[in-house]
Amino acid sequence: MSTRDRLRVLVPAFLRVAALVVFAVTVGWLFGRTAGLWVAVIGLGLLLATHLFYASLLAGWLEAPRLEDIPNGVGVW
Repeated sequence: MSTRDRLRVLVPAFLRVAALVVFAVTVGWLFGRTAGLWVAVIGLGLLLATHLFYASLLAGWLEAPRLEDIPNGVGVW
């Protein structure tokens, strides 16, 4: 995999996390630190849940791999 291909996959992932950080900081600035931290925790939890979902799809596919049934994903998946 070339560096350009890696960047094409990694940059959107970093942008999602950066957008979450900016949003959490903004909420924290407007509504207090506790609200900003909750936004960050919930957002990171959703990102983790997304990765776990795609990992489970991949694990299921690896049990009986077929080219016709390759799971689709977004970003690095």
